[in-house]
Amino acid sequence: MDRQTLWALLAVFVVLASGCSSPLRTEPATNESFREPELPFTARGQEPGWMITIDTDGIFLNADFGALVLRMPKTEPQITAAGILYRTASDGRRLSVSIEPRICADTMTGMPHPYQVRYDLDGQMRSGCGGDPKTLLTGGEWTVASIGGQPLVAGSRVTIQFLEEDRVAGNASCNRFIGAYRLTGEGLSFHQLGGTMMACEDPLSEQEARFLGLLQDAYRFEIDPAGRLLLHTTRQQQIAARR
Repeated sequence: MDRQTLWALLAVFVVLASGCSSPLRTEPATNESFREPELPFTARGQEPGWMITIDTDGIFLNADFGALVLRMPKTEPQITAAGILYRTASDGRRLSVSIEPRICADTMTGMPHPYQVRYDLDGQMRSGCGGDPKTLLTGGEWTVASIGGQPLVAGSRVTIQFLEEDRVAGNASCNRFIGAYRLTGEGLSFHQLGGTMMACEDPLSEQEARFLGLLQDAYRFEIDPAGRLLLHTTRQQQIAARR
């Protein structure tokens, strides 16, 4: 076989090999959501209550309402087809923690979290939610699609943006607004809302008043399966927004 033919065959082999994936590779090449979550990472579950905290030094498990307390070494996470997996062991006990980037609502409060979490301790598995709910709100502007079940006035624009230091701002219809929000383990609320004083006529004026009124009455939020932000109010009405 001459040298030219040999190099041609080698080139074909390289092309074919590059199109094959190793059966051992579990990391999706382009999905950034499968990166290790920011530490410290906390997850909780109910019935019976448990909490897991993962930091740079270890994995801490408090389960059965405090009856079981374990501190395990932190290991390098494995990236799987579903998300992140930690496996660790200490003093004859084995613990695995699976973290999947999927919206998870707390069973007691309904508070949404960015991760679904499962842990397995010596064959006993429990499920819960993890991550900071605030990350679901921040990171971009929300465009309101409906206010109290009513679509927006044609050609109008209403927005909400969650800013640093628990500030909120946006466009109420024809005036800009700014204020603060409070996110607790029980829900979400808005306060100290104020804005510009530009005069506007109906129906924009009425829409703006209705939006700001419902915003001040919000007490919790959820992210629905379509990725929309739903602000639930004490009036049994919703503000729906999408990115």
